[in-house]
Amino acid sequence: MPSKTSRASAIFFVLFSLTILAYAEYERRYGTPPKTQLAVVTGRATNISTAESRVRYGGRVYHVYFTLGGITTEYASNRPGYQQLLAAIQSNQPLALAVSTKGGTLLQQYGRTPIYAAYVGSQPVVTYEQTATLNGQKNIAVFLAGGIALCIAIWRFSKTSSGSGPRGSVSNRGNFVGPRVR
Repeated sequence: MPSKTSRASAIFFVLFSLTILAYAEYERRYGTPPKTQLAVVTGRATNISTAESRVRYGGRVYHVYFTLGGITTEYASNRPGYQQLLAAIQSNQPLALAVSTKGGTLLQQYGRTPIYAAYVGSQPVVTYEQTATLNGQKNIAVFLAGGIALCIAIWRFSKTSSGSGPRGSVSNRGNFVGPRVR
């Protein structure tokens, strides 16, 4: 008989993996809005700040936070064109950003609007196509993680529900006496 703890952990794995897969599907459908639904915001960046965050294996990601046309946003160094955008912001050059006003992603970071395309003057720093490709690649990784988690969950669940032997096996072979006849 499986323990209550192992059954609970199997149920947790199933729910966890289904949550990952649901998030990935939401991002696939609604994460990157169509190009026609983007608003273009122009001007010079204000309220500029930078920060550094540490990531796995000792890596670092740098962020620039700023406001443009009433939209608060951020851009990270692990995205294409970071250095060029940072230099333009620091030198007070005019920018044009394509952003979604509908909120696009399920987990927006601290109320910041995601950037889907950025231009310094008329020169592209990052295009919509680059952003859509990058978001699609991240989504594939989330789908894979959810699929692997679901396989583990099914394996754990099958181990807790079937006992120690294969389904339909008789554990007391040779001890069957037969029906009693009176």
